[in-house]
Amino acid sequence: MTSRLACLALAAMLSTSPVSCGSPPSRDPVSRKELEPAWEDAFAAAPDLYLVVRPQAIRRDAVYGGLFRTALRMAQAQRAMRGPTTLEAIEGADELVVGVSLATDASTEDMAVVVRGVPGHLDPAKVVDERGRPLLRRIDAPTRVVEYGIENSESGISGGLFLLPDRTWVAALGAARARARQRFASPSGRVLGVTRDTDRQALASMRVDARSSVIRKVVGTNRIFGPLTTKLDALTVRLMPGKAGVVIQLQYEDNDASAWAHMQVLRIVEEYAQADPTEGALSSAWLKSAVIRVDGSSIVARVAVPARLLEDLPDVTFRDLDF
Repeated sequence: MTSRLACLALAAMLSTSPVSCGSPPSRDPVSRKELEPAWEDAFAAAPDLYLVVRPQAIRRDAVYGGLFRTALRMAQAQRAMRGPTTLEAIEGADELVVGVSLATDASTEDMAVVVRGVPGHLDPAKVVDERGRPLLRRIDAPTRVVEYGIENSESGISGGLFLLPDRTWVAALGAARARARQRFASPSGRVLGVTRDTDRQALASMRVDARSSVIRKVVGTNRIFGPLTTKLDALTVRLMPGKAGVVIQLQYEDNDASAWAHMQVLRIVEEYAQADPTEGALSSAWLKSAVIRVDGSSIVARVAVPARLLEDLPDVTFRDLDF
């Protein structure tokens, strides 16, 4: 059971031409594209948490596909399916991008969720919540992009949903809504809030801005991992296809900091790999296969998914995922 619950943890991880005399000027398609609203504009410059998930890639994956489909079936079974839902949009999308900025006192909400490649048959006006009630309301205001208001009194969620080209939906909550509305209205000459995830091979990736005061407060006090946060800029975790495992990158301010942290990482991995597992728990001996190297100011570790977990993934059931 413990190994199957660990499967869930793995799954959760689970964007000037010349002018001829007497003829109209030709337009560069790239220039036109730059003038269109871009989903990156909804995010702050560096969100504390930046998550990218590729549902279709996971669905097709020989190792994680079964677990992904099981999780979706369980989610569908727990809600009244009386119309198009946000779950359908995410399930059928090509990519899901989430950016969250955390306030020091947790009083300010700033979150954007981008769903790229939403199935063409879904109509935002017909999206409903778990009780079958309309979730979105069209905003009748002169804007460059279509906007819907998101209201759910029970959950306390309030925000806006913007419809962008290429079947892209952008849900913005809190401060992200005002930022998205302003930037979508005047996209020319702007600097994109975030850059697109460049590792197209990853099924999912998560980047945590370790400079955030909230992150340092939570992790920095941990006896084991706290020391690793000294001069740490960012932590990135990528789930690779099949049996390629997980790639973890720790980006530091300078080479001296990464060299010191490298020794600490080796010590931590060695201690965990030699530790005796509790009864029924998965042994940590598989950590011995981790490949850890220093690349300038970064530490890059590739860890293979334990064989026991890989064996259990295809057999995961509702009971294993239901907490």
